[in-house]
Amino acid sequence: MSIGVLGGTFDPPHQAHCEISLRAIDQYGLDKVLFVPSKNPWQKSVTTSYEDRFTMTSLLTENYPYFEVSDVEAVNEKQTYTVDTLKNLSIPKNVDENVKELPMVSLVHLDHLSQMTDETLEKRKQFIPVAESIIAEIKTEFEAWVDNRKFAPTIKALKEKLHLFAAAEVNTQRKKINQFNEAQAELISANLVQKITNHFAHHLKDETISTNESLELIKKVFQLESKKHV
Repeated sequence: MSIGVLGGTFDPPHQAHCEISLRAIDQYGLDKVLFVPSKNPWQKSVTTSYEDRFTMTSLLTENYPYFEVSDVEAVNEKQTYTVDTLKNLSIPKNVDENVKELPMVSLVHLDHLSQMTDETLEKRKQFIPVAESIIAEIKTEFEAWVDNRKFAPTIKALKEKLHLFAAAEVNTQRKKINQFNEAQAELISANLVQKITNHFAHHLKDETISTNESLELIKKVFQLESKKHV
């Protein structure tokens, strides 16, 4: 007999559970599908009692002759995993050998399952150094980003003050010079403001100087009132 197992919280069970089970029966030639409500699922918490979820699942499936609800999880007081459920259902020992002929289905004996798990775990451990290296690199970049953010408000305030200086000077020259090229003047002013701002930013990133002292000096010289960066 070929049996499909559909586990889940079933909180609540619904028609989609039946639909995918019927499709599995048609596609894989299953004799029946076993609905297994989980009592203490490890991946999420449930508010509805196991008894109520079991009853609701039974009511949902009672008119389907190829569906059956299992209470194999009823005795489990600790969190359960798929491997435990399959073990309690005596799968794959009670599955017909011809299930191996079904597409995308592998038949694994429980005696080999533990060995497979250990081998998989050892393979994954090989990637731990790589993962740690990636995490360390990202952490370093993040810490540098956080460190840079502390002078961002001052740089922004400095840039705004320089733009005010430039705008005032352009306005003064506009009054003094005939046929004043305002567009060219504004372009030159913007470039100068950006270059000056960049120089101060690079200075603040220099690890050999005191960032806090430099920030206070810039604020004092340019009379800045920096806003907190949001």
